[in-house]
Amino acid sequence: MFKQFRSKLTGFLVGLAAVSGLAIAANTFYAGYTLETNQYGIPGLEVFGGIVPTITGSTGCGTLGTIKGGTSHGEFTIGTFATSCTLTLALPTNTGLAISTGLPGVAVPNRVFCTFRDLTTPTDSITVASATTTGCVSGAATVATGDVIQYSVSGY
Repeated sequence: MFKQFRSKLTGFLVGLAAVSGLAIAANTFYAGYTLETNQYGIPGLEVFGGIVPTITGSTGCGTLGTIKGGTSHGEFTIGTFATSCTLTLALPTNTGLAISTGLPGVAVPNRVFCTFRDLTTPTDSITVASATTTGCVSGAATVATGDVIQYSVSGY
């Protein structure tokens, strides 16, 4: 009789430990470097990745550096021989996927809101001349060699 009781008690405790272990695992949030995304996760911080847009500039921009960041947010460096220039940020295009929010009565975003910001010389204002679902074009901006320009794109 004691053996049956001990067996049932052991089974109950093992089951209880398994359930509590699952409850803890379900509430685990990982913060730190993630190899799969090549990014760091900091609690409460949104991290944006995705396909990097293409940036081009008028002649006055010089050679533009490679974008660091992702689709929604990132930065690049103005190359040598920079004066006044116009920047064009071309967003990645959808190649055959049907886009849907999955929610009844909720429309798919069909416009974007863009900003450009000169991190090196914050007093230099970079306006946005146009924004469509395919990209953003800045107004003429005064930039200098080595200026770091940050962009931000949100859909609505």
